[in-house]
Amino acid sequence: MKPDPILRGFLEAQFASARQLAEQSDIIDIMPLPPFPPERYLLHFKCGCLRGASAADLRAGDHVTVGIAFPPDYLRRIDAGEVVTLMDPPDLWHPNVRAPFICVGDLSPGTTLTDLAHQIYEIVTFQKRNTIHGLNHLAIEWARGNQDRLPVDPRPLRRPVRSPKIDNMEVQP
Repeated sequence: MKPDPILRGFLEAQFASARQLAEQSDIIDIMPLPPFPPERYLLHFKCGCLRGASAADLRAGDHVTVGIAFPPDYLRRIDAGEVVTLMDPPDLWHPNVRAPFICVGDLSPGTTLTDLAHQIYEIVTFQKRNTIHGLNHLAIEWARGNQDRLPVDPRPLRRPVRSPKIDNMEVQP
């Protein structure tokens, strides 16, 4: 079967943008898996999260690892269950998580790796939370009653960009 040049270009662009995101973040490590260009990645988030099998069992976590796989027809159709897989911790607590599945919402074919990384990070840190429906009904009920404890990690995925200091600048009236 002849390689799809459009998919190859997409995968090469994902590799470049993944490297850029990793350079701009203290939170995420991105590991591309062979061959080149990578079709699969491991995203390791060093962030606050919640773990537990029930609300009574909740405890703080400090990392989340997620697998991303771009199937050959990713630019034409998408099945989030084929693309996003929770690797660790297996007891991640969130309304949108039932290991190994993470509901990242409505995805379009060709959703970029960096967009997926941002969506996943916002979910696992409770910056995004679903209190209506989801994969974990106990976590939905818990989130409804604990809004004051959320998010568990408020930091942005990318380091804030600081503008250069401008010395001796006078403001004109």
